[in-house]
Amino acid sequence: MSVVHLSRERALEGARLPVVVRAATTTSPTPRMAVHCTKLMYISEGSSRLAHAAGVTEVTAGDVVAIPDGYWCAGAPEHSVETLTVYADTEFMMQQALWVPPIRQLLVSLNLLDSPTETLRVLKLGPERVQSVSTLLRSLAALQRSGEQDFAFMARLADVLGALSTVDAAVVGPIVERVATRDRHLNRAICLLHEQLDRQWMIADLAGEVALSPSQLTRVSRAGLRITPAECLRRIRVEAMARLLTTADFGVAEAARQVGWRDLSHASRAFKRHHGIVPYSYAHDRLVE
Repeated sequence: MSVVHLSRERALEGARLPVVVRAATTTSPTPRMAVHCTKLMYISEGSSRLAHAAGVTEVTAGDVVAIPDGYWCAGAPEHSVETLTVYADTEFMMQQALWVPPIRQLLVSLNLLDSPTETLRVLKLGPERVQSVSTLLRSLAALQRSGEQDFAFMARLADVLGALSTVDAAVVGPIVERVATRDRHLNRAICLLHEQLDRQWMIADLAGEVALSPSQLTRVSRAGLRITPAECLRRIRVEAMARLLTTADFGVAEAARQVGWRDLSHASRAFKRHHGIVPYSYAHDRLVE
């Protein structure tokens, strides 16, 4: 049986931002469809059987289904099923994961990032969380309809991801090999940089860790992040250094050393390029606020 592919442009059609929320009521079986976005589908009412590459999964009201980019599934509702689905541009989600560790951890737990396997994951919210997640998603949809409230929309999206990050995800169906290896290599490289921030990375070392050549890793990084691996590392270090300066009892030199910089002047220049202010002034300004 063939698979219908829905492009990123079609999935996000009409959206002002790289994220859109769509409500749907389904009463009949749907075709096999692969959407080229990251999907989080909340079952608000009813139940359905989801056929997908790894098997068949039963979902019911209160479940959130995490569906990787390009992974096909088909629904067979029991009577009818109502859903609220967040469609997010995958590169956008990767960018959020790059800068916000809790989002990265959530995406990893949902099998949407840095996974050698590709299959569905289902979040069983439980009665204590169903109401709050449902309210947040409906509020997100309302903000989208109102338009011109992009900042409020993104803040509410962060609330949704925060609520989901406290729920354990379950893998469903047998494990299958991931097809989209390019994103997996890049995601793994980003995670390694976060996990071993103080390591004195060379491009050849990082490429070897993710089973790519240095030139391949550079091409993948430019395609996925629009920056080189070296610039990616600099940005991660700058953000980590900023957090240390405002949340830990570290001076500038020690904060720089903790994130892997041995040359304080180099660290200060990189920090100023990113934040527009030298590290000492940044720490002082946050201290007196």
